[in-house]
Amino acid sequence: MRMLRFMNRIDWTKIEHSLFITLTYPDGVAFERKDERNKHRYMFMRYIEECLARPVASIWRCEWKIRKTGEWKGFVAPHFHVIIPDVTYIPFDEVNTYWKKAIGGVDKVATDVRRVTGHQGALRYIAKYVSKDCYLDKLVYLNNGIEVGRSWGVTRKHLIPMSPVLVSRPLTDGERDRVQLAGKNKLRWYDPTDEVGFTLLGDDAITMFEKMLNLPIAKRC
Repeated sequence: MRMLRFMNRIDWTKIEHSLFITLTYPDGVAFERKDERNKHRYMFMRYIEECLARPVASIWRCEWKIRKTGEWKGFVAPHFHVIIPDVTYIPFDEVNTYWKKAIGGVDKVATDVRRVTGHQGALRYIAKYVSKDCYLDKLVYLNNGIEVGRSWGVTRKHLIPMSPVLVSRPLTDGERDRVQLAGKNKLRWYDPTDEVGFTLLGDDAITMFEKMLNLPIAKRC
């Protein structure tokens, strides 16, 4: 949820293109320790910056899945999803080479590079890959001797344009009632009498502010 909130605060109107990169670990590369994975990710981004001749930001997510083949078959293994904002193009073979170098000079790795255009393009990848729940319970990782570490993070955050907060105030009683009614209509599980909350992001939040609260300024938030 914290990652989704961060992504929704980005001013995507100032980012025309981004790259969405997937980095997979091959057999024979140690990834059990979180400091090893952190180093691999750090070195990969340094190679990317050398290629572009400038510093760039990144937003990454570590996803875990059970291996279906190879020496790690039946065990959980990680792979990274990385969004690099404000970058239009890096050749696929160079990305593949940088990941090989970052994890120790292996012969073959699986990588994927896709260009993301605009706000809606970014949201599609976020929804499909980056915002997934953890696939397995953490006890499974621990029982396999794997350090989980952080599941997501941001590098060079100051390079990512963020939308300013234009409105920050408590809701009136009437607005609160309209929000609760909208929540009840949108979410089957929500009951205002249970004193629980809910979170709406993206287009759902804009619809809420525009139709329920008469705040068209939400489009700029």
